[in-house]
Amino acid sequence: MNYKLSSLADIHSGVVLSRKEAPPSFPSALFYKRFTLRSFTESGNLIEQELEPFWAREQIEPTLLSHRNDILVRLCMPINPIFIQNEPEGVVIPSQIAVIRVFDKSIVLPAYLRWYLSQKSISDTLQAAEHGTAQRTIKVKSIMDLGIIVPSLNLQKQIAQIDTVGRQREQLYQDLIIQERIQTEQVLATLMGGKEYD
Repeated sequence: MNYKLSSLADIHSGVVLSRKEAPPSFPSALFYKRFTLRSFTESGNLIEQELEPFWAREQIEPTLLSHRNDILVRLCMPINPIFIQNEPEGVVIPSQIAVIRVFDKSIVLPAYLRWYLSQKSISDTLQAAEHGTAQRTIKVKSIMDLGIIVPSLNLQKQIAQIDTVGRQREQLYQDLIIQERIQTEQVLATLMGGKEYD
């Protein structure tokens, strides 16, 4: 069946950080972590090392913090949707990011919806809605208006499982490439006698 995304999920942008941020001398600041645009990989994985500390002047509303089963998308192209399965919960969602929370998991699975939103056809639709400029900010309304094809729950589960395994494998490859680069640099530094050269 076809649905408009707004009929399947609640969608809203995060908090304007400057409105909540505590000045350095604030006596009772509350510590959080916050997402950044760099937290999202192109393959839809979260880089937890890119979460940044955030000191708030007051408690941040729960709707503006990450929860299990949330889908987060960047409000710029590419949107790089990520799915919060378990961790990290309680992380501040800034205004450059939107959170999508499914109303009824007996209709659509969050993991399936994340996969669907990562398709090229969705990127094309959003770019067309924003007049085709790749760097243009994406409006929450454009995301709400997206058409979503929702198959049976069984098929959704199969798609989500295959997608999740594929993303995990891709992340392992990326981690391996980084480790190989680090080892290569260490070997080369040793050959050069530990000296640094421009």
